[in-house]
Amino acid sequence: MRGKTIESTTNPYSSLKKVFIDFAYSKLVISYTKASLTFHVLSLLLEVYYLVTNFSVELICRYGCMMCLMTYVVATKLVGTMYSKKLKLLEKPCLLDFWKVYNSSTATQRLISEKSSKTNRRLYCALTCCFFLAIILFPIWGDLNEFFIFSQVYEKYFTSWAPAFCYFYVSTLLWCCFYCFHLPGIIMYLTLHLDLQFKLIKDKITEIDKNCSQKEIYQILRLCISHHVALKKWMDKLADLLVTIMPFFFLFGALNSIATSFFVLYTLQNTTMILKIRLGTLTLCNFIIVSTFAEVGQIFSGQNNSLFEQLMDCSWYLWNIKNRKTLLMFMLNCMKPKTFSWGGITLNYSFVLFILKTSLSYASVLFKLRGETF
Repeated sequence: MRGKTIESTTNPYSSLKKVFIDFAYSKLVISYTKASLTFHVLSLLLEVYYLVTNFSVELICRYGCMMCLMTYVVATKLVGTMYSKKLKLLEKPCLLDFWKVYNSSTATQRLISEKSSKTNRRLYCALTCCFFLAIILFPIWGDLNEFFIFSQVYEKYFTSWAPAFCYFYVSTLLWCCFYCFHLPGIIMYLTLHLDLQFKLIKDKITEIDKNCSQKEIYQILRLCISHHVALKKWMDKLADLLVTIMPFFFLFGALNSIATSFFVLYTLQNTTMILKIRLGTLTLCNFIIVSTFAEVGQIFSGQNNSLFEQLMDCSWYLWNIKNRKTLLMFMLNCMKPKTFSWGGITLNYSFVLFILKTSLSYASVLFKLRGETF
C-alpha cells in the first residue's frame, strides 16, 4: 500500500506507463511484435496480390475495410518498434528531471489525483473495448470470411498449410487490437506529464502573495522560468517526433474512417447480427483512437495559453521594477503556442469533426458510385 502511495506521488500516470511502455516494450513482447509484424506485412502483400489478380469491385467493397485497418495496424507496429528508443528517452525526464507532485499544495495534489483516477478509468474502458473487439473477432462467434480475406488467400496459395496460417492469424488479433491503441496511449502518457508540469508551475506561481518579499518573488519567478524553458525544449522534441509520423497516421486514419463508414453503409441491409456487433465495436474503437489523438493535441497546444492567463492574474502592481520585467519576460515566453501540426492540419478537437465529416462524405460518395457501377 505504501509503495502505491509513493508511486502515485512520483508518477500519477503509472498505469499508462505499465501498459504502454513497460509491458509493450519488454523483451518478450517486442520479439512477438516483430514476429507478428513480419507475418502481417507478408500476409498483407499476399492479399493485395490476390486482389490484383482476381480484381472485382465486389471484392474491394467487401474486404477493403479490413485491409485498410490491417495496414494501420502494420504502421503502428512499425512506428512503435522504430521509435521505441526515442519514446523511452522522452520518458526519462518525466521521471528524473521533472518536478514532483509531492512538492505541490494539497489542493493541486487532490486535483492531480482526480485527474489520475479519471485517466485510469478511461484506460480500463479503452482496454475493455480492445479486448471485446478481439474476442468477437474470433471465428467461434461467426464466419470471418464476410470480414477478412486471409482464409481465401491462404487456401489458394498454401492449400494444406492454410489452417496453420489461419490459426496464427487469428491468434494475433488480440495483439493487433492492442497496438491500435498503443501509439495514442503512449503519446497521451507523455502529454499528461507535460500537463502535470504546467499545473505545478501554476501552483508555484500561486505561492506568490502579499507576504512574500521582493527577493522571494524574484527567486520563484526565476525557478519557474528555468523550468518552463526546459519544458519548451522537451515539447519541441515531442512535437518533432510526432510530426515525423503524422503524415502516415493522417493518411491511414482518414482511410480507415472512410473504409469503416463505407463498409457500414455497404453491409447495412444484408448482414448478420454478429457482423453488426463487430462493426459497432470497431467504429467505437476507431472513435476512441481519433478522439485520443485530438485530446492530446488540444492539451499540448493549450499549455502556454493557460500559463499566460495565470501570470496575468498575478499581483504584479505590488512588485518592484525588476520583478515586473522578469514577469514580462516570462509572459513573452508563453506568447507563442506549440501545436502538433502538419500540412495545415492541427491535432485538436476540431480534428475529430474534420475526420468524421470527411469520412462520412467520402463514404457516401463511394457508396453511390458503387450503386451506379452495378
